[in-house]
Amino acid sequence: MKKVIIFSLILAAFAVVSCKKDYICGCTTTTTSGSGTVTGSGDTTFTDITKSDAETKCNSLESSGSFGGYSWDTDCELK
Repeated sequence: MKKVIIFSLILAAFAVVSCKKDYICGCTTTTTSGSGTVTGSGDTTFTDITKSDAETKCNSLESSGSFGGYSWDTDCELK
């Protein structure tokens, strides 16, 4: 009986850790040019996904660069 209870607890722990749900990734972009700085933000929702996969996808939305006198930097994180 004791083994059944321990096995059930281990199984329940795996179910909680690997469950899929919805995650929101919030990103903020700052754009700079010779005339000033503009900041904007937005959210992306990832549905039915593990936290690990959501973090990977959220991080892949980050970027930075410059072109034609403008530079930008986008930072993202799970909310």
